[in-house]
Amino acid sequence: MCQDTGTAIILAKKGVNIITSGKDAYYLSQGVYKCYLKNNLRYSQVAAKSMYEEKNTKNNLPAQIDIYSEGKK
Repeated sequence: MCQDTGTAIILAKKGVNIITSGKDAYYLSQGVYKCYLKNNLRYSQVAAKSMYEEKNTKNNLPAQIDIYSEGKK
């Protein structure tokens, strides 16, 4: 988790022979959302409303999700 913004950061590795529905980022985002609810973490993520305005997303989404493929087929 970023200590400045409260953004959840997920770095994942997935083998090339692992097949999923393709909704990995969606399900990981849902996990982040549930974690913030369950553990009463501070909501501090902001989203741009305009060039000069921002507003709190009230759920700390979007998370930074990076999924890397590793290995050879």
